[in-house]
Amino acid sequence: MVETCKIVSGAKVHEGLLKGSKEAAKAVSTTFGPYGRNVAITMKYNVPKVTKDGASVAGFIRLEDPIENIAAQLIKQAAENTAKVAGDGTTSTAILTAKLVEEAFKEIDKGVQPMQLKRELEQLMPTAIAEIKKLSKEATQKDVYNIAYVACNGDSHIAELVTEAFKIVGKEGIVSVADSRSYETTLDAVDGIRIERTHIVSALSNGNNLTKHNDCQIAVTDLDITTAKEALHLISLQEELKKPLLIICNDLTGVAAEVFGHNKTNYNIPIEIIRAPFIAEARKEACKDLAIVSGATLISKSSGWAIEDMDVMHCGSSNSVEITQSETNILGRNGDPEDIKNRVKFYEEKIKEDKQGLSVNYKKRLAFFTSGAAAIYVGGANETEVEEKKDRFDDTIRAVRSSLEDGYVTGGGLTYTKLAQIIQSNPKKSIGDELFIGGLLSLVDTILENSGVITANTHHKSVNENNIIDPTLVISTTIKNAIGAAIMIFTTDCVLIRKED
Repeated sequence: MVETCKIVSGAKVHEGLLKGSKEAAKAVSTTFGPYGRNVAITMKYNVPKVTKDGASVAGFIRLEDPIENIAAQLIKQAAENTAKVAGDGTTSTAILTAKLVEEAFKEIDKGVQPMQLKRELEQLMPTAIAEIKKLSKEATQKDVYNIAYVACNGDSHIAELVTEAFKIVGKEGIVSVADSRSYETTLDAVDGIRIERTHIVSALSNGNNLTKHNDCQIAVTDLDITTAKEALHLISLQEELKKPLLIICNDLTGVAAEVFGHNKTNYNIPIEIIRAPFIAEARKEACKDLAIVSGATLISKSSGWAIEDMDVMHCGSSNSVEITQSETNILGRNGDPEDIKNRVKFYEEKIKEDKQGLSVNYKKRLAFFTSGAAAIYVGGANETEVEEKKDRFDDTIRAVRSSLEDGYVTGGGLTYTKLAQIIQSNPKKSIGDELFIGGLLSLVDTILENSGVITANTHHKSVNENNIIDPTLVISTTIKNAIGAAIMIFTTDCVLIRKED
């Protein structure tokens, strides 16, 4: 069968891209802001999915017209990337991208060169991000409820549970979401370790965004795993254990990566491999920490060990291991209590004596031994309600975490308004600046439109009185991804539509 393609260019491309941008933004804009509403998504073999989560809505977008779908998919990708990095901002990314595309095509129709607009927006981006950082404030535990309340679309019960969870686990702790066995939504707390690492090789995820194993064994080494012989030894180790195995190592490369990938894809062998956190000497110390906390024996080059020396006696354990797109969570500290106590004392002294600015890293490693883990078990009347709640819990947890790490700004669209005013005050504004100002103000307009009756002044007053705030990372990531996606769309002038004869 021969593949051919239809070539479309010029005005028809612009028209299709513009329409696709608007359709994608329209779908997710319904969920935007504190007055956002639900979107229902039909499922082929299941009950409809009803959600206020912009990321879930964006994930299902696929338009019938191929040109329109190009714009929709680029917006979807930008929105999903924002959510992946910042935990929220899916909807704002889609709306801002679509508005920039709309205004850009208006200017292009007047004769402005697309590459001129591209350069002007790219020049504007770092200035906009810098201004956002100036408006940012450091988040504390006292701010968590307000951040959570906005992120979950104004559900006080969700905000209260997430606030309580972070109160229990602290900034470096783990907060996870799971199905409840009852109608009630409850919170439970255990010991936990959060590592900012995911699968070294994407094939090991087997196409899943979430991998979870109960009663998982843990092997820790500061060595690289590179050969087929080493990979096969570790596979035989897992078979001997007869339990899932998490391997924490310095790196996984070459033939070894191919062997593990092949076995995961074809035989679904429950071996997960992540790279140890930090770099250089700090990574070696982190490996030691993770071995102590899990009860494993560190297989280290400095001790003369090799990968083939590892056996079942060297493995530690956990209650469960969960690997997401961005981190690995280990529940349960099963190492020797005395060894853990001594390591805690070691880091407390290191932090107290630090004169080289290393205390931030020491505190993160101390969290391996002291931070907690909270599990929120979500209940509801039916599967659709439970899934919708879980989406909002996930968004809220990620938004709170990013705020604690990177700060917050005034929410409700007021920061977008302030940024638009700052750029507007520049007497030498470019056309790109004007496009961006219009895009920012469209975000505020959408919030007001979703409210139905609230005026701008009333909304601004409500935001300030109720201390509505957004994570700084959400705002800055939204701007970066929206500008990037918009440029990709409005600089496209020709589309090849593949078809089969």
